[in-house]
Amino acid sequence: VQVPNSSIKEENEQYRLAAVYVLPFLGYTHLGDVEGYMLIPDGCGALIALEDNNQKFSQPYKAKIYGGNYSVESNSYATQKYDDTIATTASSAGIFAPVFGMVHTSRQNAFLGIIESGKYNAEIYAYPNGVVTEYNWITARYIYRETYQYLTGQSGSITSTQSERETFDISVAYRFKGGEDADYVGLAEGYREYLTENGVLKADNDTDYGMRLDFFAGDVEKALFGTKFVSMTSVEQIDEILAELTGEGIDNLSVSLKGWQKGGIYGNLTGKTSFEGDVGDLSDYAELAEKYSDISFLLYGDFLNTYKKSGSKDYIYQYNGRVFSNDTFLELHPTKYRYTAAAAEKRIEALAKSLTEKGNIGISFDGVTDEVYSYEAGEKMKMFSRQYAAGVNSDTLSAVGEQLSTAYIAPNDYLWSTVQKYYDYKVYGSDYKFVTGEIPFFAIVLKGRIPLYSEYINFKADTTEYKLKLIESGIYPSFLLTSESPSELIYTDSASLFSCQYSEYSEMIREYNEIFTKLYSVTADSTISDHSLSDGVAVTTYENGAKVVVNYNESAIQYDGNTVEGQAYLFIGGKAGQ
Repeated sequence: VQVPNSSIKEENEQYRLAAVYVLPFLGYTHLGDVEGYMLIPDGCGALIALEDNNQKFSQPYKAKIYGGNYSVESNSYATQKYDDTIATTASSAGIFAPVFGMVHTSRQNAFLGIIESGKYNAEIYAYPNGVVTEYNWITARYIYRETYQYLTGQSGSITSTQSERETFDISVAYRFKGGEDADYVGLAEGYREYLTENGVLKADNDTDYGMRLDFFAGDVEKALFGTKFVSMTSVEQIDEILAELTGEGIDNLSVSLKGWQKGGIYGNLTGKTSFEGDVGDLSDYAELAEKYSDISFLLYGDFLNTYKKSGSKDYIYQYNGRVFSNDTFLELHPTKYRYTAAAAEKRIEALAKSLTEKGNIGISFDGVTDEVYSYEAGEKMKMFSRQYAAGVNSDTLSAVGEQLSTAYIAPNDYLWSTVQKYYDYKVYGSDYKFVTGEIPFFAIVLKGRIPLYSEYINFKADTTEYKLKLIESGIYPSFLLTSESPSELIYTDSASLFSCQYSEYSEMIREYNEIFTKLYSVTADSTISDHSLSDGVAVTTYENGAKVVVNYNESAIQYDGNTVEGQAYLFIGGKAGQ
């Protein structure tokens, strides 16, 4: 389905186009007349049941693809989460892939909508019955004019709208499924097929199992004059930890160093490779990479966000003429600014050039992988679109990936074709009240094609459930570690890192490595062919015949003649047998 920009005519200046809904009632249902669900791309994937809600919901699902456009708005929406009558404002898990779906299980038909063009200016809407009407419907809304606050003085403002219409074509590809394929697994397989046909996913990608270990180098705290660096993990201390792990045969690791630059984790990334003195230097880190040649070594970098303002034209401006900023509520770094796409590109290329000369150090990218904005910049305040910014980021990261090993943190779909490692994959959603189930939709799409790594395990409230979630979806574990006690960070802006000392997690690292090494020996590089979740028992089936059974219940269950203990798992069949 297409809506070319050239086909849009505005002949009356009094009435101008704000937004377009495309086929909003395709597959709609009335109250609970049809069994089934709507699929929303929230976090890992979520379902909204087509049941009579008795008007208990007052807010729909509404989220902008790739997050809020901070040039004009904040990235939060009033959405019901915990109470029947109160709409709470909360940041969502975000949309990193432009898809949505409708499934009629009782009629055995379904569709998946895949936004091809116009996605940078689109929002996903899902209306459960009782919200405005008695109907369940889901679609995308395409925004041609943004509204924003125009400043009228030091403290005054009025709501204004873009005078010039955004210029983009709308194109949506629909994949229809019927019979036994009319469920979320069938839709996920349809999306995987679409991405493969378009060259985004490749069967020959390296998806071998490896554990992710990020080491936190340090942060700064107040000193008598200025600040001083609080060293948490030096290159020498990383060497000691790796010597211990590799001595036990744990060498299938992906290691990244965070906070290595001058000023620590919140220090500016200028493109130079100047380490904080107590951490070591680039030569020390490169020697470490040579010593442990089977391990991938990366430097972490957020090339979008900066915490120091200068008179530089490198920062993005909002439509109202102000430099864009966020309050961070941190004591030493209270304000966050964003670099333009061109400024980020310059810094990335400078660092990549320095690392290419070393030959064995890559980059773990943050910021530019999951955030994208339209913005104004330059002497004449030229407006740059979200699509332009995403294109610059994509081209830059792709070029770096041809020279260095890379990892992307929570990458948006337009980066998937060049992803070597996908970090911070979400196994949960936003816990919206109208969501009736969370599913591993994107794991079904990507598993076996891109190596997926979890968020940090050591900051999860329920590590047992989180571990089972990772096993269910085939997601590789990740830890953030320090050599020193996190109590040293109490006077820094990283005081929230309360539990990350290696000595506390060494046994857990060994346990997880044993579990996921065995899981990979069974599933290998297979894709997921089926998934079910019933009565607290999840069964994930792989194309090579392997089955992973996860029992979330407290008590044991029987599955295919096998006993699965409470809050435990079972691997069946596959590459290396049970």
